[in-house]
Amino acid sequence: MLKGNLSRELGLRFAERKPQFGRGYFARSSGKVDIETAQRYVNNQVAHHGYRGKWTEALEIKNPGFKSPAFELPHSVCALSYHVVLVTQGRTSVFDETIARGLFDYAVAVGEKHGFALERMGILPDHVHLVLEGVPNKSIDELVLALVNNTAYWMGKHYWGVLKQTAAWGVWQRSYYAATVGEYTTAQVKRFLQL
Repeated sequence: MLKGNLSRELGLRFAERKPQFGRGYFARSSGKVDIETAQRYVNNQVAHHGYRGKWTEALEIKNPGFKSPAFELPHSVCALSYHVVLVTQGRTSVFDETIARGLFDYAVAVGEKHGFALERMGILPDHVHLVLEGVPNKSIDELVLALVNNTAYWMGKHYWGVLKQTAAWGVWQRSYYAATVGEYTTAQVKRFLQL
């Protein structure tokens, strides 16, 4: 959309030159923090919330098959990374080390179908932290909606007893947190553009 509108405007102003943009583009997200800071933050959430012991290793999962950029696009390079936090319904303790691996694997499969690649996940009893990479033609809202709807279905199918015991039938709160992250922070990109 941006290239189309700019081409039209430049064509009107400089008709003799007939300026045009090529088909490709490069897009990389940035944010208040860089991707490595977000990854460390997700990795440290279990300990940060006071959980200790060997059993907690199952709560911090990294996708060994993930490689950025996660998606091959024709004539373009695009890596849009997000830090997402989902909270359980009523902040109820729903997840444990038994559920963690299956939840992660299912979330990876949801991503393959709905346009995001899950890079890592920190699973706590009442919320999860994720780092994921999305495709440029889907909003973060679409990606999160696919994730919460499908994982709620999976929980109902495999852990109906847990949902009955906790009364967290919908699994997730309706709201979520999402922030863009990238190789560089937004402040670094702004400084670069001012040079």
